[in-house]
Amino acid sequence: MVPTIVCVHGFPDLWYGWRYQIGPWVKRGYRVIAPDMLGYGGTEKPAAAEEYSMKKLCDDLAALLDLVGVQRVILIGHDWGSYTAGRFALWHPGRLLALAMLSVPYVPPTPEYISLEEIVKRVPNFGYQLYFANDESTSEIESNLDRFLRLMYGRVRPSKPFVQVGNLREYLLEGEEGTPTKKVHVSDEELGYYVSKLKSMQGPLSYYRTTKVRYEENKVTAHFLSLVMNTDFEFLTATLDFSRELTIRDACGLTRVLFLGNEGCDLDSWGHCEIEGVHSKDAGYRAGGRRALGHGGGERGHYE
Repeated sequence: MVPTIVCVHGFPDLWYGWRYQIGPWVKRGYRVIAPDMLGYGGTEKPAAAEEYSMKKLCDDLAALLDLVGVQRVILIGHDWGSYTAGRFALWHPGRLLALAMLSVPYVPPTPEYISLEEIVKRVPNFGYQLYFANDESTSEIESNLDRFLRLMYGRVRPSKPFVQVGNLREYLLEGEEGTPTKKVHVSDEELGYYVSKLKSMQGPLSYYRTTKVRYEENKVTAHFLSLVMNTDFEFLTATLDFSRELTIRDACGLTRVLFLGNEGCDLDSWGHCEIEGVHSKDAGYRAGGRRALGHGGGERGHYE
């Protein structure tokens, strides 16, 4: 059986973010599936934020695996895709051969609701999420999409960090002067592709509007996962006593858990990273009669 890799992108990205990995993996004999996640690119874009709950997104991925006839996969997530991958391990552990999480670690469900405002008080570098969670950000970003993406994929760090409250909106709306938008990690052609596929930002921004939704769906979770870390990291115990000995390795049936450093890839404070390789052809599918998703990689060898 050919191993299947499923790649789950983050924000603001597409299946296209995996374009440089798909070809080399296929040449090594893997089957690669890289969907546009809900709200992105060729995938359906429901307006209600509730449709972007992690449970629904993970069920979509499971339905996709059913559709293509794959029981267990190597799941790789980046940014929001990493968070989604962690929740997939929680709700569909039997579907995993291996799990890789880039930029965003596994985040255990919390026993009490913590608002986004409170989170930002505790972690000021999450301040940008307050802007994304505000409905006004949708039209402002859509009206300045090229500039926004240049800010997201910029090589130069600004004097005032984007991640803190108010700074991103200020940079986005103030005009060219004083903002580092010239040097970016992608070519003009690649940036143009992103602009053409991300004209509607309602879906992508909806992920940031689900804080309460995610808390509510986690309340019905049978158990909370903790992580096994090597000696270079602090061990994270489970949130509840009854799951203290349960690890993400045990729950998913994985044989080992590895934690890799950032060598060879600059994972900046946004957690976005471009890596080189080849991209796949556009295609589309409907996951088991559920929501329609667009994707870039399907059967082996189908890549450019």
